Amino acid sequence: MSTSVRSTTSPVANKRGSALFVAILVIAGFSVLVGITIFSRSQNVVKAGASYRDQVTKDQVTHELSVIFANPAICRNIVKVSGTTFQINGGFQTGTGANAVLSADTRFRIRAMRLENIVSLGGGANSADFVVLTQNTADPNDTKWHRSAFNAAYTADASGNLTDCHIIVSAAAACTELGITYSGGRCQLCEVMGGAWSGSACSLPE
Repeated sequence: MSTSVRSTTSPVANKRGSALFVAILVIAGFSVLVGITIFSRSQNVVKAGASYRDQVTKDQVTHELSVIFANPAICRNIVKVSGTTFQINGGFQTGTGANAVLSADTRFRIRAMRLENIVSLGGGANSADFVVLTQNTADPNDTKWHRSAFNAAYTADASGNLTDCHIIVSAAAACTELGITYSGGRCQLCEVMGGAWSGSACSLPE
């Protein structure tokens, strides 16, 4: 006589097992999506951090150079030009050559200091973009050179020592620094004061 063995697993149990399996798959898939999202956002944070670091470096170097060139007495004593390069003797960097780093932040090594867009202004005076290239040596992933620059007018003697210097600021840049819009070839100061510009005159309300 043959005996048959019936399955003790009910249809309801099978359905529950299938539902559990599907739920596990959904959770696993969701976990992968969350992981990808977190990784993507972390990459964006890293990129944003790098951009912020670049901006801080640029602003820092430009500020230090501006302070030097804004004071002719200091500029004459420490800045020297030679062809398309320049050097600052003291205060701006520590060390010389390949060992030079920024005094304000020794994580940044100076790679080059050069003059670009040199223009003769007559009478022995020139204008040029004073450019400093730096690299963040504290960051092993930083392989870029960060460019900082500003425009200045200068006069140098036969040895390259500056005899005069001052920062060149355009009307548009000066207006922007004051937080005022520069448009139509002029600073919109009249409008800021509530007036109306007509021709070449500003009419202010009484």
